[in-house]
Amino acid sequence: PALNTLRTNEQAEFDDVSEFFDESSFDQLSFNYTHAPNNGWYQLPGTYDDYMWTPADVAAATTPAETQAAQDGQDLVQDFMGFFTDALQAATNDGFNVGNFDQVAVVIIGPFHRGTSFGSANFTLTPQGGGADFQVSLPCVVVSTNTGWSRTAHEFGHAFGGFSDLYTAANRRMMNWDIMDCTDCTNQTTGFHKEIRAGWFGPNQVKTISRPQGTTQIVDNTTLVPLEEDNPSANDVLALKLDVGGGLF
Repeated sequence: PALNTLRTNEQAEFDDVSEFFDESSFDQLSFNYTHAPNNGWYQLPGTYDDYMWTPADVAAATTPAETQAAQDGQDLVQDFMGFFTDALQAATNDGFNVGNFDQVAVVIIGPFHRGTSFGSANFTLTPQGGGADFQVSLPCVVVSTNTGWSRTAHEFGHAFGGFSDLYTAANRRMMNWDIMDCTDCTNQTTGFHKEIRAGWFGPNQVKTISRPQGTTQIVDNTTLVPLEEDNPSANDVLALKLDVGGGLF
């Protein structure tokens, strides 16, 4: 019963992720999930310690560089190829054609996992029942039953949309204004991701303010409609692109 409850909770969290992106994209993006296995969970051939960074890796480190890598990797995947190959093989053995999917998310039962996303990688798998090996290339996300839906949404932003982490930009962070910065908040992505990376704005919903060469000040009066408006009109201005010189906005 406990495992069934975990599965039900995870399905609800992925529904929350889909709803989040449906709203963020102004109804241009939603997810159609297929949950595998049909019931229960897969048991992979390796253990948690085989696939993930753990405190044992810190204890086993013999150089400062190894120690730093193990410390930085805590709550993350260490054996990326082994973990995802085993997970995809388990689904293949269960009759799923994993090559038919746009993206795969693997949920682990266990301790807190920060969540990790990977761009497309090639995985070599064996067909159900045997035969010649084949390859699939898929973006992958790994989260745990303790990750939370907002972190899952953050990782999905990386995997399918190429969204950037914003918490690494010193003095230019968005903090709780963008889920690509805060991970544990629920705020939508800001104009940069919606426009530059995803293309969710219409042609009249972004206003570009150019600055003639040598100009140090421009006065402009524009009414901005909040990004989280449910149904903005085609002519609502949702974001400004400011010319900062050198061809940069």
